[in-house]
Amino acid sequence: VQVLKSTVPNSLYLWVPLPQQSAAQGNIQQLSRNKEPFIENHLGTSLYQLKDLIENQNETIRLSYLIEVYAVETSVRYQALKEAAASPIKAAYTVPTQRIPADDDRIKEKAASITGRERNPYLRARHLYRWILSDIAIKPELKEASVFDALDTGEVDPYAAVMLFCSLARALDIPAIPISGFLIDKNRNAVRHYWAEFWLDGLGWIPVDPVLGSGILPETVKDTFKLPQDAAQYYFGNTDNQRVAFSRGQIQLSQMDPRGRILFRERDYSLQNLWEEATGGLESYSSLWSDLQVTGVY
Repeated sequence: VQVLKSTVPNSLYLWVPLPQQSAAQGNIQQLSRNKEPFIENHLGTSLYQLKDLIENQNETIRLSYLIEVYAVETSVRYQALKEAAASPIKAAYTVPTQRIPADDDRIKEKAASITGRERNPYLRARHLYRWILSDIAIKPELKEASVFDALDTGEVDPYAAVMLFCSLARALDIPAIPISGFLIDKNRNAVRHYWAEFWLDGLGWIPVDPVLGSGILPETVKDTFKLPQDAAQYYFGNTDNQRVAFSRGQIQLSQMDPRGRILFRERDYSLQNLWEEATGGLESYSSLWSDLQVTGVY
């Protein structure tokens, strides 16, 4: 952070995403940090307060973690699945949001046409995944595509492809969450990536990656990230151990001051609604959020 123009008192709040605990990612150990947070862990972020900043002041926050990452593979006897009559998971993760417009009539109609008379949630989710692979062109260079571009043009970026899967699933009353983080190639390069999970009662969260399932890789890791030969089949129900997640679902944070000036970053490595908030006499500053740097793989 570089302060350009300010008067005291002022504060800059930074919500720094944390690596997320899950079945695929555990034993997360903090190795070092150069500043203590204002709040240690709030909804998957550490909140930092930089107080009474003066002009031409520079501030840096550095954090280092050791994370165990696992591949996840599932084998589902979908014929034996039984949906719960009242599920808190379903109540929480089928609601429409700005990113996941599951209540839009076009989304609901498309989801119904893709799945037809099928009622099994596992098979319905598989129909949605296969439709994206067969009918939607995922193009990383689009960058600003929306869920509705898939319906209008048949083309989306990786972010919108994942939001599309979650929207279609939720429209069918299947709980689904987007996940954001990084892919790690064999040279320890980290590139932003998005994938998803859907919920099956009695079993849990099932991973699905329509982007890698389509064989789509960012240019920077095209030659250094190895996809399985059966990528289309593998990435429905399974994930590799070459990724780090910083958000599972959407992280909804609250402002510290209703008069604060906030910064929202939509297509980033954490799906949170707040990243920065300036209050008081902090009139102008610049900030740089670096991507993940992998220092070792063991």
